[in-house]
Amino acid sequence: MKFYSKVITFTSSVALVASLALSPIFAYAKDNGKGNNDNENRGPKSTLSVQQNVQSSTSAKVEKDEQDNDNDNQKSNDTGCLRAFGHLIAPGWIKHNGQLSIGSECNLPFGIGQKFGGDHPTTTPPVVDTTAPIISSFTINPLVNSAIVHWTTNERSNSTVFYSTTNPVDVNASGTMSVSLSPLVMNHWITLKSLASSTTYYVVVRSSDASGNTATSSQASFTTLASAGTTDTKAPVISNIVSVTGTTSAQIGWVTDEYATSKVYYSSSSTIDVTSASTTFVEKTSLDKNHLVSITGLNASSTYYFIVESADASGNTSRSAVFSATTGAIVPVVDTTAPVISSALAVVGSTSVQLSWNTNENATTKAYYATSTPVNVNASTTAFVESTALTTVHALPVTGLATSTQYYMVLESKDASGNTSRSAEFTFTTSSGL
Repeated sequence: MKFYSKVITFTSSVALVASLALSPIFAYAKDNGKGNNDNENRGPKSTLSVQQNVQSSTSAKVEKDEQDNDNDNQKSNDTGCLRAFGHLIAPGWIKHNGQLSIGSECNLPFGIGQKFGGDHPTTTPPVVDTTAPIISSFTINPLVNSAIVHWTTNERSNSTVFYSTTNPVDVNASGTMSVSLSPLVMNHWITLKSLASSTTYYVVVRSSDASGNTATSSQASFTTLASAGTTDTKAPVISNIVSVTGTTSAQIGWVTDEYATSKVYYSSSSTIDVTSASTTFVEKTSLDKNHLVSITGLNASSTYYFIVESADASGNTSRSAVFSATTGAIVPVVDTTAPVISSALAVVGSTSVQLSWNTNENATTKAYYATSTPVNVNASTTAFVESTALTTVHALPVTGLATSTQYYMVLESKDASGNTSRSAEFTFTTSSGL
C-alpha cells in the first residue's frame, strides 16, 4: 500500500509541474482565441441584429449558418495559434517539419513573432540625415522697388533671404531684414518688396532640410533700378583695376558699384585724349558690374597706357586715372636638334659617284671623301663637295675620281641653327671604265 501511495504521489507531482509549465502558454493561446472570437463575433452579431429587423426567418437561418462557419474557422485559428505556442516547447517539430508561419490573427507574446519571421518583420532603425543642402544657381533680378531672388538646392529644403543696405549682411542680427518660406522645395523663388530705387542691397540666402541641416550662401549684391520720373545723376564707382599682359596682348579688369558699360582707351603715349577720334579703344556695351576687356595686336616689350571707362543706363560716366602696363618680350625658340639623315644612296661610276639622301628639316648638303680611312672631316686637306642651299632632299655629284679605286666617304647636313649631322663612314670602289 505504501508503494502505490508513493507512485500516486510521484505521478501527481509530475502532473502538477507540467500543469504549472504549460498553463501560461495555454492561457495565452486561450486569450488569443478569446480575443479573436470576440473580434469575429462582434461584427457578425451587429450585422445579424440589423438584418433580423428587415429580413425573413429564412435570412436569419442563413446568417446562423454563416455564424457557425465563422465559429468553426475561429476554432481552427485558435488551434493553429495553440499549436504554434506548443511548438515553442517542442523544437524538434521545427527540425522535422520546417519553419512555422504564424498568421496575423495570433497575438504572439514576447519575441516569438521575430523568431518565426515573415508575418511579423522587425523594425529597421531610421537613417539619420546629417548632410546640409547644397546651394547653387544663386541669381538676383533687380527691379525698381523689388528684386527676385532665385537659387536651387539638391534636396528639398525651406527658403530664407537675408538682405540689407549695409555690407556685410549680419544674418544673426535681429534687425536684419529677411523673408522666409516654409515649404520644402528644391527650386527657390523669393521676391523682395518695398525696396528703395537706385539702391545697392546685399543678400545672403539660407536653406534648411527636414532634418534641420542648414546651408548658407556667400554674400551677393544688386542695385535696384531708377524709378520712372526720377533722374539718375550718380555715376558708377570704378574700383579694383587689374591688368595682365602677354607678349602682344593685355587684359584689363575692374569693378563698378552698379551695372555699366566697359571701355578701355589705350596708347603708347602717356597722354591719352579720350575725346579724340584717333585714340584707340576696345569696348563692351552690355551692362555689367564685373568688367573684363581683352586687347590684342600690341607690340612686344612695349609700355602702354590705359584709361578705363564705365557708363550706367542713364549715361552717367566714370573714368579711371591713367595707368600703364608693359607687354612681355618675345623669347626666341632655340633650335638645338640636328637634322636626321636617312635614305642615303650612292650610284658609282668609273670617275664619279652620284649621292642622294633626305633630312627631316632644311639643311645643307656636303660629302667628305678620301682614299684612306678614317675620313678626317676636321682636316683642311680632306676633299669635300658641298651645297649650302637649305633643303630636305639632297643630291650631290662627286667627280674627278680615279678609276678602279676604293674611296671612303662621310655625308654631312647642317640646319639654319648650325646643328650638324653626319652619316657613318661608308666605302665604294670606282669601276675600271672599260
